[in-house]
Amino acid sequence: MNPAQTTPTPASWRQLLDAAVSPSAREVVVSLLSEIKDKKDSLSARLGFSKLNRLVRAAGRDEDIIARAAFVAGLAELIPATELPEVVTTLFRTGSEREQIGVLRALPLLPDGAGLVALAREASRTNDVTVFSALACDNTFPVRFLPDAALEQLVLKGLFLGVPVGRIEGIESRVTVELQRMISDYASERRAAGRPVPSEVPWLLGLPPTPARTT
Repeated sequence: MNPAQTTPTPASWRQLLDAAVSPSAREVVVSLLSEIKDKKDSLSARLGFSKLNRLVRAAGRDEDIIARAAFVAGLAELIPATELPEVVTTLFRTGSEREQIGVLRALPLLPDGAGLVALAREASRTNDVTVFSALACDNTFPVRFLPDAALEQLVLKGLFLGVPVGRIEGIESRVTVELQRMISDYASERRAAGRPVPSEVPWLLGLPPTPARTT
């Protein structure tokens, strides 16, 4: 199972820890966040994230990603809100593949989603299917916060990469006329080239279109 698609999305980072990781991993995350509590800066966050990478290396399947997501979400209680998007973006840019997945899985738990749209757009440009899936699949952030143009590109790229775009959570509420036009053009190009059309295409084209967002 793809680790990018298995992280649950509870209401808080504490619930995420309680529900999905072992007591030892939970203790590691809480301890590292406590170390950051006094400094509350980008450097301490990066150092804590790096330590977490070493400490959860031997964790069970996907537990390391869940622990990282909880750590990133926990930073919201420690880092000033005006600085948090920059800190989270830095963790993503400097992270390994699994660290980047953890960051993206944390996005729905972070405040000020609008301030993280630039990060999501940056992440959507990756050609790493696993990292892309961490943003696109089973993640409420894209449909909640991405503007139409960015979400349209996310869907088209998902189709191109072979990612199950039906797992873009809530996508049926954001299928605009423009998105359906783009999907139809994409499908026509595939057929003309004698290539298979992804199975989600008829479903997406059959949905009632929703109004475009004005922002």
